[in-house]
Amino acid sequence: MVKNPLPVPIHLKTLLSWVDKKREMYTLKKPTGIIILLMSFVLAGEVYAVNNTTIDEDFGTIESSSSIDLSTHTFILKITWSAEQSDAPLPRQRVKAESVIQSHLPHLFIDAISKLIIDSRKRVSDSISDSPEIAAELRKIASTGKVVSAGFSSNFSEFQHTYQYPLYPSIAGLFIRHSQGVSQIEELTYVPTGNYSGIVIYADSSLEMFGTPRNSSLKPALFPKVYNENMDLVIDMRMVDPEIVKTKGMLQYFTSSQLDKIHSRVGDVPLYVHATALFGINSTDLVVSHRAAKKIKASPHTLSLVREGKIAIVTE
Repeated sequence: MVKNPLPVPIHLKTLLSWVDKKREMYTLKKPTGIIILLMSFVLAGEVYAVNNTTIDEDFGTIESSSSIDLSTHTFILKITWSAEQSDAPLPRQRVKAESVIQSHLPHLFIDAISKLIIDSRKRVSDSISDSPEIAAELRKIASTGKVVSAGFSSNFSEFQHTYQYPLYPSIAGLFIRHSQGVSQIEELTYVPTGNYSGIVIYADSSLEMFGTPRNSSLKPALFPKVYNENMDLVIDMRMVDPEIVKTKGMLQYFTSSQLDKIHSRVGDVPLYVHATALFGINSTDLVVSHRAAKKIKASPHTLSLVREGKIAIVTE
């Protein structure tokens, strides 16, 4: 069922009172050898707590966890080394811990980032399988992580490094292939009603998978697509200026409790539409009504908002 669109234009301050404050977290699990990593897609930047263990009798235990905050486009990797308490001097323990962590960092980074969804059909793991060069570039990126915290636990039995990696431009840039934005023609059958500052697509927590009787939840991706109900493409990564895609992404995800923050991406008076369904193997793509699609393509100005990446997806 297509939702009735909200009156437009809508100021974000007005919109705040209409949306319930809920949060959605997406977690992916996959064992790899003796090391198990979980990656949570965190839309609101909440602190996650995922601990997974590998035991090696030679140097103790490695625990690793990772997350992606798509509202800030940051990949976070935590690696913890632990061993039985010993009488070894603290500096020696630290040198040993850092050596173990550094030796495992490339593998742990690639294993974690491989779960990242690129688009409706591919994850990073698929690109690694298709192109050995991608794996080589990711190994280089692994060493560039910013250490945002490092230290021992209170009893000195654990040592943890937390790394942060910006998704743009180095990681996402590996998967950008276009050199200029695809030109679009405005929708001549629809008269625009406002000088909008951006585009906001609101997605309910559960939406019908287009063409099926089942529902699913939106999964964040680097390059999602937006279709109308005839499956005509409305928004695609190739329609966005590649320099914008490389530096800040084609769009940005927010939760409904972050509406006071999205003006930085879409301005104060965005065009606001509802998604009516999801599409794609990975449940990443959105379907909007014909009316909403016509609004997005109503004029050279609204099409320029797509080209400039002034797009936000808001989830419950």
